[in-house]
Amino acid sequence: MDTYPITEARNKLGALARQVSAEQKRIALSDRGQIMAVLISPAELKELEYHRVNAE
Repeated sequence: MDTYPITEARNKLGALARQVSAEQKRIALSDRGQIMAVLISPAELKELEYHRVNAE
């Protein structure tokens, strides 16, 4: 998983979003060295939600 500081990711958000969607890749966003969020593809989100619902 690639990690980008939030300040850098802000300038590349469109390209990062397209990369996540096209390559089914995860990209972490960090602030002061700590991961604050992770970009995932809509397909991966759907799969995670499916598994969460079935686990309940």
